[in-house]
Amino acid sequence: MPQSPIPVFEAADEISANAPVIVILQPAGEGLGPRAKALDAAMGGIVSRACSADAALAECGACIDLIAPQAVSTRRVIVLALGKADVLTPLSLARAGGSLAAHLEGKGEDEATLVLDPVAGAGLSVADIMARVALGLRLRRYRFDLRNKRPIAADDKA
Repeated sequence: MPQSPIPVFEAADEISANAPVIVILQPAGEGLGPRAKALDAAMGGIVSRACSADAALAECGACIDLIAPQAVSTRRVIVLALGKADVLTPLSLARAGGSLAAHLEGKGEDEATLVLDPVAGAGLSVADIMARVALGLRLRRYRFDLRNKRPIAADDKA
């Protein structure tokens, strides 16, 4: 596996139609936000049905993998469970990001669009939540590889 790319985040009001993988960050007990609802409507309600069971989103870091129907241009939609909004911590979010990175790696995906709508009752801002998830992604995908050392110059060998 190549070295981990640096996660790039861009704020957007709408989900890109060209996104190959869409990840919805969803706290337990919360309804879908406006962008997730729009995606759910385009997918015929698959996302809301997958998230309807109380146990589905209770464990922070659990990934629900959905294969998108042909009506949607994305290959897959993943719902990343964040646990209950009132108990979100920076550590739990970083662990969730690590779980997401492992899930994406296991599926052979190297690119994803993260969707997070405002979370009511969370003690963290949307930017803080995204930053902690990104940290977990980055830490999980880090690889230490000695082969990346700079080559020894001929002058240094003598």
